[in-house]
Amino acid sequence: MKKIILLLFIPIFFTCSDDNNSSNSASYLGSYRGNIDVFMPDPDTYHSTLYNHTISFVSIDNSDEILIDGNLIITNVCTINGDNLIIEENIPVSTSSFYAVEYGTGTFNGDQLEIELRQYNYDNSGTLNFSGTWIGTLTKMN
Repeated sequence: MKKIILLLFIPIFFTCSDDNNSSNSASYLGSYRGNIDVFMPDPDTYHSTLYNHTISFVSIDNSDEILIDGNLIITNVCTINGDNLIIEENIPVSTSSFYAVEYGTGTFNGDQLEIELRQYNYDNSGTLNFSGTWIGTLTKMN
């Protein structure tokens, strides 16, 4: 009888193990507000500042993916690994005349998020039409 009871508890120990990335990610969920500097049509040309912009991070089911609400680029999903926000390079839109390539990074430090987002727009021959870079520091809202 003792062997049967012990076998019933073994799956619980394996399924309840703590995952450091998930617990870290959860602490960074929520809304962040701050100023974002915009550089267009290339990364060296200052265009404007977006004041008091809000970006929110919401967990998607039980996955490692995080939904981004209020993102400045088309991509609306990221992952958080440790203190780092990662938007993998991807092509979020493609038409018969152009396509866009995007990626982004961020670093969480206390209640601050430093973020850098990039988007490149190419015609279908591979010629760069324009690019955009968004850089800013946002503070977590309570």
